[in-house]
Formats: sequence, structure tokens, C-alpha cells
Amino acid sequence: MSEGAYRYFLASDDQPLRPFAYCANKLFVADRKYHAFYRNAIATLMSEMPELPMVQEFIRMQSMGQAYVEQQLLGSNVLII
Repeated sequence: MSEGAYRYFLASDDQPLRPFAYCANKLFVADRKYHAFYRNAIATLMSEMPELPMVQEFIRMQSMGQAYVEQQLLGSNVLII
């Protein structure tokens, strides 16, 4: 399955779907026009629910540097949660 997804994204820079987050070994994608919307929704979730273990782990990793929680993948900035 992942090979097919990577082939899709690498076929062209004009693909309508872009990855925005990677969490629990899952890649989350959305239409290009919603990329920022979903990233902002994740930021809102993290600020409103700091007691969640995954949010605490994200904050811990972020304290070591932004590269631990955000990387370029297939032409998009992707949050690593």
C-alpha cells in the first residue's frame, strides 16, 4: 500500500492531495487547499488538550528541536505526532 501512495505523490508536483501529518505509523493527507486548515486544527487540539499523552510526547519532542516534529515529506511540511 505505501508503495502505491509514494508513487502517486512522486508522479507529479501537481497532485491534489498533500500529506499534512504522520501519526502512529499513518500518513494523513488532504486536498491541497485544506493542508493549512488541518495543520491548524492539530495545533488547536494540542493547545486545548495538553493532558493527552500524544500531545505531551509531541511537546517533549518539540523541546529537542522543531525537526523532531516537523519534516518535509513528498513536497509538504508534515507534522510528526
